[in-house]
Amino acid sequence: MKRHQNPGFSRAIASAALLLAFSGGRSEAADPPLSGWALTNVAQVNQVLSDPTQTNALRARFTGVVIYADRSQTCVQEGAAGAIIQWPARMPIPHLGDRLQVSALVRFVSIDPLVGIVAPDAVENLGPGVLPKPATPKAPETLFGKLHARWVEVEGVVMQAQIEDGVQLHVTDSTGWTVATIMNWPSAWAPTYSWGARVRLRGAVIGRGQTAFRMISPEQITVITPGLAELFAAPLLAGDALKALSSPTPERRRVRATVVGRHDEFLYLRSGDVAFRANLLAPWLPAAADPLRLELIAPLPPDLSPGDAVDVVGSPLRVDPYIALSFCSLRKLGSNTPVEAQSVPAANVAAGLSANASVRTQGVLRSRSQEHEGDRFLETLELEADGVAFFATLGSRRGGELAGVPVGDLLEMSGIVTPTDSKPAYVLALPSRASLRSLGVAPSTTRERNLRWAVIVLGVAGIAGIWIAWLGRNLRRVRELAAERARAEAAVRELNVTLERRVQERTAALASANERLNAEAAEREKARVEISRALSVERDMNELKTRFVSMVSHEFRTPLGITMSAVELLRHHLPLLDDAKRQELFNDIFASTRHMAGLMEQVLLLGRVEAGKLAYRPAPLDLTAVCERLIDESHSATSRRCPIRMAPPGHLGEACADESLLRHIFSNLFSNAVKYSAAGEPVDFSVRREGSNAVFTVRDSGIGIPEADLPKLFQAFHRAGNVGDTAGTGLGLVIVKRCVDLHNGRLEIRSAPGQGTTFTVVLPVF
Repeated sequence: MKRHQNPGFSRAIASAALLLAFSGGRSEAADPPLSGWALTNVAQVNQVLSDPTQTNALRARFTGVVIYADRSQTCVQEGAAGAIIQWPARMPIPHLGDRLQVSALVRFVSIDPLVGIVAPDAVENLGPGVLPKPATPKAPETLFGKLHARWVEVEGVVMQAQIEDGVQLHVTDSTGWTVATIMNWPSAWAPTYSWGARVRLRGAVIGRGQTAFRMISPEQITVITPGLAELFAAPLLAGDALKALSSPTPERRRVRATVVGRHDEFLYLRSGDVAFRANLLAPWLPAAADPLRLELIAPLPPDLSPGDAVDVVGSPLRVDPYIALSFCSLRKLGSNTPVEAQSVPAANVAAGLSANASVRTQGVLRSRSQEHEGDRFLETLELEADGVAFFATLGSRRGGELAGVPVGDLLEMSGIVTPTDSKPAYVLALPSRASLRSLGVAPSTTRERNLRWAVIVLGVAGIAGIWIAWLGRNLRRVRELAAERARAEAAVRELNVTLERRVQERTAALASANERLNAEAAEREKARVEISRALSVERDMNELKTRFVSMVSHEFRTPLGITMSAVELLRHHLPLLDDAKRQELFNDIFASTRHMAGLMEQVLLLGRVEAGKLAYRPAPLDLTAVCERLIDESHSATSRRCPIRMAPPGHLGEACADESLLRHIFSNLFSNAVKYSAAGEPVDFSVRREGSNAVFTVRDSGIGIPEADLPKLFQAFHRAGNVGDTAGTGLGLVIVKRCVDLHNGRLEIRSAPGQGTTFTVVLPVF
């Protein structure tokens, strides 16, 4: 091994002890007694400096060995504790290893132990001492302040260097990196080692951060293994040899590889059959005016693309479960054919068996999401194949690149299997939208949908039966009330006969009988009122039943007829039908069933509202984003029959509302506006903030609503007289009104036949 030598750092006075006493102090003999002092060692001083209960100053005298010194401060260590001393301006800077005795008044400075500095009353240099045994931390541990004011030794490999407040060395070991600063590097000296040299550094840690690890002389650097004069003169390592490494190492390795692609600041490469990724080293930039400033590598070629052949020099700081080279430099050798993506099962992506490789695989899309990260959007697809879940991502500046990919489709995609620092451990990074294509609806999705619709149809039939049974029970009750009325009338007639006979027989008791007659007349009036109320209920129930039966027979007849016709054709003529005709019939069945399910969903939703089972569950939400999402959903549901135009809302602030109820409100308002407007006519939508209220307006230019129908719009199954053959249930506005009421809001309607309709919804959501 070789150590730097610097004759300019020899001590001018090696054997004399220097004493400086100020603020009334005086010289003391070497190693004076410490009795009578409250604090007698460095550990006690540090405890007082960071103890907020210590408000009174304590007298301290302690000794320590110098592990770092500059013009403004000196660091001494005693045992495993160190202290920073504010160095007197008129006193010569001590040498490394000198033993000092410090006298001071010490009180609380800060609860942060890295902040406390001792302002001494007197400092005495007792002459050369013995440096403490150094701590041997990993390189990154010198950055975080845990070894503050400690003498340490770090062994690692030099990545790069620069002159900035002294010489700074970028050094890494198998766990990470640190920066060592040599404060007094002579301007006429150059380092005697090359890049990639393994060195042993001894110095002091002062505070935290990239300038914490400090030395005061090149003599504190020992070269263990010299580096190379030329960065790319390192021996070439084959991909198989790189894969055979059993543990991480900071030693520089050169690998010849082919570029596969880039993702998240990593370069993905392949050497032979071995895939790995490289984290590129960002060099300290040279200053043209300072010839002593050092640079590690040439600038990275800007024209790298898949298929380029490169030499990569880096440190394999990760070899398991995948290979990664850190602090890399590279040079371009030429261009080849891009590496072809390997076809692998989805399990290889999820388990990382193809980590860092360019692969092609298939999976069924289950869900998708999008997050905003800085100036980019990250879209994530959750997929499944053979019971294995895995994820694919695509980054873009605009976002929404994958919004049109249908959930449930079988997708084929190509990308790089990239490791992550969280769950999932591996994702398939897609280079662009073109690297993904849909193969159509997955067979498993078709089976699931058919089963779901079968369950819905059975549920609709069951609910219809329950509804009819409920109507039957109410009709029986009406009949019972009518029978009671008949019996009451018969009793009244019998009572009249009895009264007439009693009047003739008991003329003398006329006054008493008259009182009884008045009471009985009141009872008859009460019975008449009850009978009248029962008849009104009967009429309302009959009208409700009539409207419900009319709606069901009208709205279900057409889709049921289409479904039965398609089923009959499939049952009796399946072999004669071509694929296109079969698909058309299946589409007819699917559309009709979905239409009936939508009708029953509205009936069930109204039932939940009337039964008080639809609760108001507010939560914080972005009102603008929710409105834009509801417009997109309505466009999809109505096949963009009419464009819904949303005026810019401005800044609304965070709202607190029930997104599910908002969806019921505006999906029905948008559906009505589109349904009763001519195709292509725009629907205007706006939202603004008025104090604590959000005011929503939906305006169309459709057929309008007759004035006579306005008071009845919120009655179940009621439809305006001018709707004609337009399909509908008469439940949409009833649901809207109930959802607005749950928000404690209000709903206003302005409409005239032929002039369109305007709905204004006011909700207290701020």
